[in-house]
Amino acid sequence: MPEAGRLHHQHPSGHGHVIAKGLSLDRMMAELYGKTTGYCKGKGGSMHITDFSRGILGANGIVGGGIPIATGAALSAKMRKSEQVVVCFFGDGASNQGAFYEAANMAAVWTLPIVFVCENNLYALSTPHSRHQKTQEIAVRAAAFGFPGSRWTVMIPSRFTRRWSVVWTGPAGATGRH
Repeated sequence: MPEAGRLHHQHPSGHGHVIAKGLSLDRMMAELYGKTTGYCKGKGGSMHITDFSRGILGANGIVGGGIPIATGAALSAKMRKSEQVVVCFFGDGASNQGAFYEAANMAAVWTLPIVFVCENNLYALSTPHSRHQKTQEIAVRAAAFGFPGSRWTVMIPSRFTRRWSVVWTGPAGATGRH
């Protein structure tokens, strides 16, 4: 799929996503330091790096707040009959928010071209996973919406294990076609 066909919404610690999408490190660092040469002219700072031309929709400072935004972007792609697919990243704490369930339900009912990816570092801010969720596997929540769910475990050499869950993809597949 061409670069313009992938829309990407990240959670607040999305610097790695910006780098992975191939955006300029110089412009990213300029944004972090509040310089006018940054992606948002220094006004977005660390949390809100955005570049619509490259499919980076930015982040949101509210836990789980970006999930409905990404779902709206997927609805827009479907209504425009584009080939775009939205990839929405969020943390395990966001998967407890009501907006998360509302957006996932809408994505299922409307068969939207969206992939929800949960980056589970086993903490919601400072609360251990075992204290904020009964289930050990976030991906199993996908079944409530008729979506497939799967999990990967990635070892990060520094300090901890990060579990990546592709929590849901639209029931008609990534293109949203029936």
